[in-house]
Amino acid sequence: MARKNSTLRGYAVLIDFTEPGDGMHIYRAGKDRYPRPGYDPPDERIAYLQSDKTVLCKPVIAKK
Repeated sequence: MARKNSTLRGYAVLIDFTEPGDGMHIYRAGKDRYPRPGYDPPDERIAYLQSDKTVLCKPVIAKK
């Protein structure tokens, strides 16, 4: 079964962060959407970035 393509999901970046799974790409708050085309992060990664469990202790992305 094919995974839902996360590039169709699109999230607003709330705080600048670097994504190790995307070649250390820097996502910029207010400028970028997560994930960028060509990168399909696992659902667990998206859940982590939306949680307060990040190293910043707050979400770095949110559904728009």
